[in-house]
This record gives sequence, C-alpha cells and structure tokens, in this order.
Amino acid sequence: MNVTISQAVAKIVDLLSRPGFIVLMGSKKTVDSDTKRSETSKRNYASKILCLLRSWYGSKVTRYTAQVQPAHIAQTTRIMKEYIDVKPIFYTYANTPVGKMLLVAKEEKLIGTYLVAQQCFPTIEKHWGYRDRITCFESLKQQLVEYFKGERTQFSVAYTLAGTPLQKETWEQLNDIPYGEKISYQALAQLTSFPHAIRAVATAVGCNPLLILLPCHRVVRSNGKLGGFSAGTSVKQQLLDLEKKTHLDALFKC
Repeated sequence: MNVTISQAVAKIVDLLSRPGFIVLMGSKKTVDSDTKRSETSKRNYASKILCLLRSWYGSKVTRYTAQVQPAHIAQTTRIMKEYIDVKPIFYTYANTPVGKMLLVAKEEKLIGTYLVAQQCFPTIEKHWGYRDRITCFESLKQQLVEYFKGERTQFSVAYTLAGTPLQKETWEQLNDIPYGEKISYQALAQLTSFPHAIRAVATAVGCNPLLILLPCHRVVRSNGKLGGFSAGTSVKQQLLDLEKKTHLDALFKC
C-alpha cells in the first residue's frame, strides 16, 4: 500500500528507533531510555530519510502528496540501517616521556596510537568524537606509565588492525619480538608468509598504526644500524635504551 512521503518518513523512523538498532553516533540506548537523545536521533533520521525518498520521486514533490511505494520504503530502510550502523571513532591524548600520543579507538578497541610529531599522523576527522573515559584508553594510559617506568614489558589492550594481508601479518609478528631484543627487517620477513618481500615488510613496519603497543622500534637493519622510524630515530633509540636497561636490570636481579 502506497503512503505519502511524510508517512513513509515516520514509518522508517519508527522501524529504526526500535530496540536492536544502534542509535546514531553509537549510542545503544533505545528510544524509551533516553528521550532527549532519541528525539535528536529521530530528527537526524528524518532529514536523511527525506533526502533518500526524494531521490526516488524528485526533490520538488511535497511530503504530503507524493505516494511512496513499499519497495522504496524497504530499500530506504536498508540504506538507513547501514548508515546508522557505522560505528563511531573516538580519540584522546596521552602524555609520555617521548612525546604526546594520539589514541584512537573504535568499538572499544584501539585502532591507532601515534606520536603527535610522527610521519603517517592521521587527520582527525569531523565525525571523530573526543572521549577520554573509554576502557581501552584508560587501560593503555596506565600501561604506558608502567612501560616507561620499566615495570611492564608487554601490553594487554584490545586492538584491531585494518590493512592488507601482508601489513596485518607483519604488524602481528611485531608482538612476538621479545622485550629488550632486536630483529632485522629481513629476519622479520622470514617470519611471515612473505619471506622474500623484505622491502614491503619494511614499509609495513614503517606504517605501523599502533606505535609502541606493537614494538616496531625493535626492528633494525641487518648491519645493526637503527634504520628508519616514523617518530624519528632519536625516539627509537630512547625506546631501545629503556628496554635494554630494564632487561639488564631484570637479569642482574636474577
């Protein structure tokens, strides 16, 4: 049964507002549990839905006379579900002895840790939200304090990686490099499914999105020289010196 655009908008808003759908901007609260946010979400929905429906029938039609076909209601609802289900990205900052760090998370998992002055520093997009009190942020900040005090040798924070198969495998292999030790780019490549792609592996190391958390600073050249580092070789040396000192102190205690 055909309905007017106005009725179609109301119908789709009602469908999207029911429990089970993620409310705009990542809130999982239902309409009844948070009236103020729900009304704002409804208005956001209605504006977007109206644009979609008018794309079927032309922008000049009125909301109360144009007849909307059920198929277009269903298709618009599907599009809106995908639009709403885009998980928000949040960010915060952490101060460390080697500089200020940008922490980025999505769905309670870290997706980026960057020193502010480093290469490959991401652009903070308009749709990102600043939020300090997220579990993974709070946990990592505490663990960074412990790391720089020499009290932590491995991080335990949930994260997710986005990249090519070679990049993701390379980044995961970084976690297996023992604390206080170093490995060459060539040796790291041998640990992956791409043993001959040394240059590609080295490039992936240079684009590591989780600086310090995934210890790319432990990867050096075959001749023992530092090699590159997105945050600068001085920072790389600082991190290696910290780990070497902590590692030696632990050995002497034994």
